[in-house]
Amino acid sequence: RRQQLTSCLLIKANVSNKRFPFKNAEYLKNAKDSSEPSCRGMRLVRADIEWILAHTQETSVDLRGADLSHADLSGLSFNEARFGLTKSEQAKAKEDQCIYARAHLENANLERAGLERAHLHQVYMEGAQLNKAHLENADLSDAQLQHTNFTEAHLGKTNLRNASLSGAYFKEAILASKDGVGPYLVDVHWENCNLAFLDLSPIKMLGEEYQAYKEYDEAGQKKIEQDHIEEHQSAVRANRQLALALGSQGLNEEASRFAYRAQLIQRVLYWKQHKIGAALFSFLLDALAGYGYKPQRSLIAYIIVIFSFMCFYLLNAHFALPHLTWDEALVLSVSSFHGRGFFPQDIVLGSTYARISAVEAILGLFIEISFIATFTQRFFGK
Repeated sequence: RRQQLTSCLLIKANVSNKRFPFKNAEYLKNAKDSSEPSCRGMRLVRADIEWILAHTQETSVDLRGADLSHADLSGLSFNEARFGLTKSEQAKAKEDQCIYARAHLENANLERAGLERAHLHQVYMEGAQLNKAHLENADLSDAQLQHTNFTEAHLGKTNLRNASLSGAYFKEAILASKDGVGPYLVDVHWENCNLAFLDLSPIKMLGEEYQAYKEYDEAGQKKIEQDHIEEHQSAVRANRQLALALGSQGLNEEASRFAYRAQLIQRVLYWKQHKIGAALFSFLLDALAGYGYKPQRSLIAYIIVIFSFMCFYLLNAHFALPHLTWDEALVLSVSSFHGRGFFPQDIVLGSTYARISAVEAILGLFIEISFIATFTQRFFGK
């Protein structure tokens, strides 16, 4: 067996020729389904993996296409291991080449395994046990993770884009890195996944937003403006999708937090798209009502406007008739704010009082409209 494994380790991987150490033409020549991209490579068990990890000459072990289903891999270190194509390889590979490279990890026991920065793109991991596994910065995009157990798993900055998480279990999973960055969650399939187990409180931002703010890409190249725009769009979508998924399960408080976050990122996106008017209007909606998610801001704005204009009326009373008391100025301010101002008989439309009242009425109308608009959008989805 060791001789066979040694021969496999000497094989140089070639994505275009669909040739990998543990899945290649020599091994598959007698396989019935060898013509299928999803066919399984060499069957490996724990003893094989321990020997491979001890004797591999590369910095990261190449297990692409290998059959590790039902294997006990608990506690082993697979940091930067390749179970699927890397991101640079994905950009150049065809779909059948990506499928061919997928490792099979169905029902594998990966409890406490080290999988930091591992490449698990599109792998088959249905029913895998990832209890307490370290998956920080790992790439599980497009992976099949149905009914996978993530109990107490570390998922800070883990790429879960477009992953299938139907029935996955996340009790006590650690979803944020030390700096508060969560996993990448855009286009995740949450069907039948109980999101009540997700502890989202440590997350300051999702991975997509973190990526959007970075000035350089993973290759070390400075991003162009279009890259930033596309990444901000992805961040908006990720937050909105998570908010919708949470809301559908009655987790409205958490849903509101991510929906509000999506609005903040959208405002940044407006600036990057040079939509100045939309960005300014978005800023005002945030300042006045927090897009409907922070109603206390509307109350604060209301109080500030009422008492500010009360002070204007009292100040004006020092220079013009009638001389108002503070309570009279307050009544005038409240009635003017709501557009139903009434003046003492000795105040004419051309007076300073009338002009101040008109300004307050316009400002009050705008605040009321923004308040109604944001709450309509929040509660009725309009």
